[in-house]
Amino acid sequence: WTGDGTGTLTPKPNPAALSPTPALTHGLENFVQAFANFGSHVTVVVRGDQILTKEDPAASKIVQQSLLDDGCTFVFGAKNMSVESAGVNGQGVAVTTVLYDQAGVPGSVQCEALLVATGRTPNVQVMQPLS
Repeated sequence: WTGDGTGTLTPKPNPAALSPTPALTHGLENFVQAFANFGSHVTVVVRGDQILTKEDPAASKIVQQSLLDDGCTFVFGAKNMSVESAGVNGQGVAVTTVLYDQAGVPGSVQCEALLVATGRTPNVQVMQPLS
């Protein structure tokens, strides 16, 4: 899936489990909440101690609580993240495992879809001045 309007919100079928990472970009809360409301179990793997790290911690907590209320789960303090194929589940759907260390303890999340939030750089060089 991509965030350029070519299919982010049209997975076929809707994943039973989705893990977006990292949890610091704007728009993350929109996709996470949408997929949770579509019925996916969403686990957000976070390197730091809050989502939306560029925002005020109080605002971040409000968004986090809203996502928790929608059934999302969070893993905070994840370090050394990697991704590997976990094969195919009983329904014939490919499964991915997100591996991480949390305070020196290995952990993992299995998901049918991985949403990687990388951010974007605006391309303003093609903009024309208004006349």
